[in-house]
Amino acid sequence: MFVTAIGMKGAAIFKFNRNSSGGFEESSLVSLISVFGNTNIISVSCDKKIVFVVARENGLNFVDISNMSNPKIIALIPSSGNEDVVVSKDCNYLYFAEGYRGLTILNITNPAKP
Repeated sequence: MFVTAIGMKGAAIFKFNRNSSGGFEESSLVSLISVFGNTNIISVSCDKKIVFVVARENGLNFVDISNMSNPKIIALIPSSGNEDVVVSKDCNYLYFAEGYRGLTILNITNPAKP
C-alpha cells in the first residue's frame, strides 16, 4: 500500500504488486480520499488502518482505511497553516505542526476521538 497527497483532489491509495525478483512490478489505484482543501501532507498509523491527511484549508483529517476501497473520515482537527504531521515511535501520539500555533501533540490511541 502507498498513500500520496494529490493536491486539491485529496489523497490516493495505491496497491503495489511485487515481481518474482522482489521488485515492484505494477501499481493500481485502490481509492481516492476526498477532503476539502489542498492536501499536501500525509502520515499513516503504525497499524496502517488510519491515514492522517493534512489539508491547508480545513485541518487534520483522520481517515479510516481499514476498508481501503471505502475510506471514511472519522475525525477532523480544524486548523489553518498546517505544516507537518508525524506519528510517534510508540504509535500512541501524533505530532502536528500548525505554523504560527506551534506544535500540537495528540493522543491517537483512539483515532476517532483524538
